[in-house]
Amino acid sequence: MTIEGIYTKDINAVFHRNANLTAPVGVWAGDGRVRFGGSDATTRAVRYTDGSGNIIFQVSDAIVLDNTSKGWSASFSTLFRKDWSRDFSATIGYNYGPSYDLTSSPGSIAFSTWAGNQVVGNPNQPQVSVSNNQLLHRFIASATYRKEYAKYFATGISLFYEARSGVPFSYVYSGDMNGDRVFGNDLIYIPRNKNEILLATTDANDTRTIDEIWNQLDAYIQQDPYLSKHRGQYAARNGATTPGVTQLDIRIMQDFFINVNGKRNTIQFTLDIFNFGNLLNPEWGVQQTPIRNQLLTFVGQETATGRPVFSFPLDGG
Repeated sequence: MTIEGIYTKDINAVFHRNANLTAPVGVWAGDGRVRFGGSDATTRAVRYTDGSGNIIFQVSDAIVLDNTSKGWSASFSTLFRKDWSRDFSATIGYNYGPSYDLTSSPGSIAFSTWAGNQVVGNPNQPQVSVSNNQLLHRFIASATYRKEYAKYFATGISLFYEARSGVPFSYVYSGDMNGDRVFGNDLIYIPRNKNEILLATTDANDTRTIDEIWNQLDAYIQQDPYLSKHRGQYAARNGATTPGVTQLDIRIMQDFFINVNGKRNTIQFTLDIFNFGNLLNPEWGVQQTPIRNQLLTFVGQETATGRPVFSFPLDGG
């Protein structure tokens, strides 16, 4: 039996901020999060104009790499192994691995990393949340059996089984809800009832009434394990998780023994069948990924109340 525990604490981890993003211009009515100007002219701090106000030169983004100590991860694992004989052995293990960070660096360069970090409100003030890399639960089991026979042959079979948690993901708005000129990085607010969200249609071919749209959105929230448990809250970055995954792999080994100058030499042929369970049942061993994490589309601002307006497209567009 083996037991292992690891704890990691960020001391000077990297997170990104845009030094050229102006201060917020206000707070969304009915929502509470900060909002920015929504245009280059109102969100870019460094810009030069001529006497008529025409833009001569403008800096779009200036990404600064700062340090943070707000992040940690842990890993607790246990493994059991038993050898019943020379021919038969088995292993079973479990790992628990929570991981939290300020940013999971979801980009290839500094700007895409900053812009791709899902936030509530100000992208220069991200909050600690679940890491993109978290694998919360992982269970493994394996067994190997090998038998020699007829002096010149041996046949073995190995089984490997894995069950693991799904992949973390975020529910965000389509569009630029907070007006920072970055699209698709604003975490949604999960409404408790119809009064907490303003809905509209943006497609002339969409004949649904507002009540019908709300009923469909409400039904979607109810069937989702994460959304249904967090009504009345902002969705957390990587708060939702795809369904867990199970997989069974098989390896068959055939050995042939050949004596050369009094020494036994072995030729081995192997057959590997990955995701064997899926051959038996097409619903087994399937990894699911979200196709619609941009649940709502930001449409604009209602003039009378100043509240944000959203659409709930049936096709997810």
